[in-house]
Amino acid sequence: MDYHSLSTDDIVKLDVDNMEYGKQRKPTCESGLHSRVLKNRNDCNAVIHTHSYECSVFASTGKTLKLDGEIRENIGGDVSVIPHAMPGTNKLAKVVAKAMTEKNACIMANHGLVCTGKSLSEALDMCRELEKEAKQNIMNKH
Repeated sequence: MDYHSLSTDDIVKLDVDNMEYGKQRKPTCESGLHSRVLKNRNDCNAVIHTHSYECSVFASTGKTLKLDGEIRENIGGDVSVIPHAMPGTNKLAKVVAKAMTEKNACIMANHGLVCTGKSLSEALDMCRELEKEAKQNIMNKH
């Protein structure tokens, strides 16, 4: 879906325990990834997975996204690129959940960014900030 046209009605509500979702649109094939992260992180209530442009550069190169200051503190350190696993698989869900045990973000190799937060707006803010940081890292050739 086009990110710019998304509304709250487009967010699929899914029971993370039984993966049921009711009569709304079908959830993403990455539902297991979202569910596993939420189950592992009692302090978080939202997970966003995006294929943002700048972070995708890191996903394709495998280089760690280096962070400074407040964003580094909010994420829990630099953002690592985790090993590749096929989209929508249990293996990918496990690798992401493990990487996000103590961090609020990871980059999936050849795939995209995952962020979590106490709220949807907090997770979205992290996605936006990491995209800015990725662009800055690229411009500085890190």
